[in-house]
Amino acid sequence: LRSLLRVTEQNNLVERMEEWLEVTRVFLSLLFLGISSWSDLRTREVSNKLWILYGPSGFTLSFIQFYLGFMRGENAFWFLWLLSFCIIAVLSLAFFYLGFFGGADAKALICLSLALPVSPAIVWNRFRFLSPLFPLSVLGNAVSVASLMVLVIAFYNSIQLIQYKGELFE
Repeated sequence: LRSLLRVTEQNNLVERMEEWLEVTRVFLSLLFLGISSWSDLRTREVSNKLWILYGPSGFTLSFIQFYLGFMRGENAFWFLWLLSFCIIAVLSLAFFYLGFFGGADAKALICLSLALPVSPAIVWNRFRFLSPLFPLSVLGNAVSVASLMVLVIAFYNSIQLIQYKGELFE
């Protein structure tokens, strides 16, 4: 009975550690992506130092969390992690070299695939219809929002056309 209680206590401790690691990975991602957005808005470029810090730290936290899960017998995460990283790395680099992305966009998605390769439990438990590959969902949302910018620019130009009485581009 005592050994069963010890195993249960150890499992509870590991689960709490995994929860804290996930919260830390989400916070880390929000922090680095926020800093990169601010830098991009301010100077129109993002330093590679930011990605050099974000990528390995996100990878380390993910590795620890997935290792703890692996020790408990959850083997599917390794496959999803590798799949997420490979898909995002190939897509990001392809979009960059085709001119659809800037370098910071590609690096941000690659780092995100290291830090949050699968949807965080907070998101996954509420929205199970989403892709479990979180960076792929982020990429899809970014493309959708960027497509909506056409409507925003058209609306802005319409207001300018009315305001300047037809002399919009002179």
